[in-house]
Order: sequence, then structure tokens, then C-alpha cells
Amino acid sequence: MFRTNKESKISQQLTNYKINPIHLVGFIIILLVEIIFIVFPNTIILVSIIGSIIPYNWYSDNSILRDLFSILIGFISLGLIPVVILTLLNSPLFFAYSKFIKK
Repeated sequence: MFRTNKESKISQQLTNYKINPIHLVGFIIILLVEIIFIVFPNTIILVSIIGSIIPYNWYSDNSILRDLFSILIGFISLGLIPVVILTLLNSPLFFAYSKFIKK
């Protein structure tokens, strides 16, 4: 089977891709958080309770920071942050796919 020009460019980009260590560390941390949530489902409830109590004590003057902190804790407890970060990470497959769609 012969490769088209687009396919060869994509495979070349995938082979030349270097992993950013910051992204790798972030991915490992998020993976650990998700494993904790899967192994101990009660921590989701605990994190949600902490997220609703702590910000009101820390940021009683600034309601915007309190709301942002609560939203962040809510996202962590729902497990949506890994999905968002993995799509924004510019992973090699995502990068190649977006390049393939544009051309």
C-alpha cells in the first residue's frame, strides 16, 4: 500500500514528536487523581464538600475567586479536567489529526 503525501507528513510528525516533561508530569498527576477517585469513590464527595466549605472561609471578601475555586473543585470531582487537558495538550495524535483536517 502506498502512502499519500498527507499520510507521510503525519507519520513524520508523529515520529519527530517530543514529549514536553511538564505535560507528562501533569498527565501523571491527573492520572493519580483519577485512580484515587476510582479506588476511593467517597473522595469525590469529600472533595466536593471541601470545595464548598473552604473557599467561603478563604475568600470571604472576593466572591469571584471563591466561585472559580468552587468550579475548579467541581470539575476535579467530576473528572472533566483530564478530558480538557488531554485535548489541549497537543498530543501527537490530536496534533496530526488537526493538521490533517486543515489540509
